[in-house]
Amino acid sequence: MFGFGTKAELVFGSPIKPIKLTAKTIEIGRSEQAISLGKVGDKSLFYQFDGRKLLFKDNYYTHSISRNHCHLTWDNKSKRYLLTDYSRKGTWINGIKVGRVVNSTLENGDHVAIGSKDLKFEILYPRRFLF
Repeated sequence: MFGFGTKAELVFGSPIKPIKLTAKTIEIGRSEQAISLGKVGDKSLFYQFDGRKLLFKDNYYTHSISRNHCHLTWDNKSKRYLLTDYSRKGTWINGIKVGRVVNSTLENGDHVAIGSKDLKFEILYPRRFLF
């Protein structure tokens, strides 16, 4: 499941494979460049991930995601990613809207929704980071 150097995984649900996070900072946003990630219902979800940027193509699930929506930043002390929202549409952790430009710690199993809440993922940490 978790490979060497993986700090966490973003899980979108079947049939989409989890995205392994290894970088200190991950930018999440929207772009016109994309490849197919998989089908969600009758909609295709497209993304590009280069290890540092996770960019989604504009469609039904991503139309409300900003170009620079939020960042995930690794905190060495807590061994957790901190989410910072830069969007106008909002980001939710476990159904609670997070403040704009406020660091929110993502705990194991937290559910994150971005934009209009149509795009959701869960964050999972390897056992070595769970204490």
